[in-house]
Amino acid sequence: MKNQDTLKIEASEELCKHIEFLRKELIRIGLELGLNSSEAISISQELDKYLAVCQKCCPQECHQKTINIG
Repeated sequence: MKNQDTLKIEASEELCKHIEFLRKELIRIGLELGLNSSEAISISQELDKYLAVCQKCCPQECHQKTINIG
């Protein structure tokens, strides 16, 4: 059985991976359809929700892992 700290680390890593995926998807959709498209707006709103969760549960970890966009 995994301890709570290990689960928290794994969850924060998955959260950061999903945030990075959404960022890349937003860029792709924005370039293809424009940032005002309904698809881009939807992804942007989802990204905002995940960023808010990240800031509440693990602000330091998510900031450090997602600060380098490339």
